[in-house]
Amino acid sequence: MAESIVMTKSFAFSLKILTLTDKLQKQRQYALADQLFRSGTGIGSNVEEAAAGISRDDFRAKMGIAAKEARETRYWLRLMKESGLYHIDVSGELNNAEELVRILTSIVKTLDEQRERERKKKRQNYDTLRETEVSYMSERELIEEQLRTLEEQIESNERKCRQQKKTQNSNLKTQNLPTARHDGGD
Repeated sequence: MAESIVMTKSFAFSLKILTLTDKLQKQRQYALADQLFRSGTGIGSNVEEAAAGISRDDFRAKMGIAAKEARETRYWLRLMKESGLYHIDVSGELNNAEELVRILTSIVKTLDEQRERERKKKRQNYDTLRETEVSYMSERELIEEQLRTLEEQIESNERKCRQQKKTQNSNLKTQNLPTARHDGGD
C-alpha cells in the first residue's frame, strides 16, 4: 500500500520529535521530554494503526486519536516556545504540528460528514420504505373493502335470485293446480 501524505508527514515529524526530546533530556528536562515524546510519536503510530483499521469506524477512531495527539504536541511545543526556558528553537516543529492538526482534523471532519450523509440517506430510505408500506397497506385495505362490498352485493343478488325462483315456482304451482269440476248436480 502506498504511503499517504499524512503517514509521511507524521513519520517525519516523529523523527524531529526524537531529536528534540534528546536535546531536552540532555538539558535534564525529563518530564517535558517524556510528554513530548509520547504525544509527538503517538501521532504517527495512530496514523499507522488507522491505515490497518478493520472498519471505517476503527479508521476514524485512530485518526481522531492522532488528531488529539497532534493538538497535545502543539500545546507542549507552544509551552516550550512561549516560556523561553529551554533555549531550543521549536518554530519548525510547531509549524509541522499545526499542519498535522489541520490535516488530521480535516480527515476526521470529512469522515464524520460522510457518516452523517450515509445516516441521512439510510433514514430517507427507511422513510421511503415506510411510506411505501403505508401506501401498500392503504391500497390493500381499500381493495379488501371493495372485495367485501362485492361479496355483499353477490350475496344480495343470490338472495334476490332465490326469492324470485321461489316466487316463480309458487306461481307455476298455482297455475298447474287442477281445477275442481262442478257437475251441476248432486
